[in-house]
Amino acid sequence: MNKPIKFSLGVALQITGIAVLLLLLVLIIYGYVTGQRWVGVANKSLWDWLELLIVPVVLAVAGFVLSDAAQNEREREQSDRQAAADLAQRQREEMAVSRRAQNEALESYLNQMSDIIVDKQVVKKVRAGYEEKVEDLSEVRIAQARTLVILSGLDKVRKRDPLYLIYELGLIDRDNPILSLKKANFGGADLSEITLHEASLREADLRLTNLKGADLKGSDLSHTDLRGADLSDADLSEVNLAGANLLPYDKENPARLNAAHLANGVDTTAINFTDDHVVPTKMTRTNVDGADLSGAYLMGVVELSEQELERQAYSLTGATMPNGQKYEEWLKDKEGSWEDGENSAQS
Repeated sequence: MNKPIKFSLGVALQITGIAVLLLLLVLIIYGYVTGQRWVGVANKSLWDWLELLIVPVVLAVAGFVLSDAAQNEREREQSDRQAAADLAQRQREEMAVSRRAQNEALESYLNQMSDIIVDKQVVKKVRAGYEEKVEDLSEVRIAQARTLVILSGLDKVRKRDPLYLIYELGLIDRDNPILSLKKANFGGADLSEITLHEASLREADLRLTNLKGADLKGSDLSHTDLRGADLSDADLSEVNLAGANLLPYDKENPARLNAAHLANGVDTTAINFTDDHVVPTKMTRTNVDGADLSGAYLMGVVELSEQELERQAYSLTGATMPNGQKYEEWLKDKEGSWEDGENSAQS
């Protein structure tokens, strides 16, 4: 709204100044030519004329300055809009190239896995190999390596495709997994409402992963990195979460609360949950009925209380509870509070 006003004011000042200047010039010329005394021209000194001319000149100059500033601002804004449009176009083109590259990589992966797993009947051979206690086939190591590589290069939406594939092919069965997903990069993946029953995700990287509404009943998530993951409304009943890391994720210092630092005794009580860069692990309405949470790091999981965890979980041995206490310490405090309450009641 201010820009049209500035432009209109500049134009108005220019027109006014020029009009007044022209009018004065006409009067001066007319007075000197005709000698009309009523015009008051012939007896004016040079200084008098300068005083009369200064106002229209100032108006005209001010108008030119304002108009020029407005024009420069319009050109700058137009240049900024063009730069923003060019950037958006480049980003769209880069995204399109990235999508095509990911689609091609995913298609190649599916074909390779089909060749290794289906055509060469690797699953059948490996199953027989386990029974005969022989080493895994080289094809399995190739399939595992390709799986880890493809996961690291896919965006958060496409990561679920290879996971579904190896799950449906029976390669990550909980009790007898052919492929290991140790350190597999699912960080930030959208796995919401995914269904993986009795699957092995042991030691996988699930940081900041969207597992909202996921059905992981009976799966093995032991020693997984679940920092900052969203497990709201997920079914984790009978899931093995032994040693899992459910601490918050620190965006400014991602490694601070990882497994290596925890093993070295990092102080988890120093976590400031009010910091914007700290992402808590969400477990709103999460079902952990019968889950093995032994040794798990549950500090900061505020949606599930210590009492709820004890009531639902199969085991909490060695777990770090949401209040920062070890389960055994929390249990002693709880039993002590019961005893104190009973003694108070008896007295």
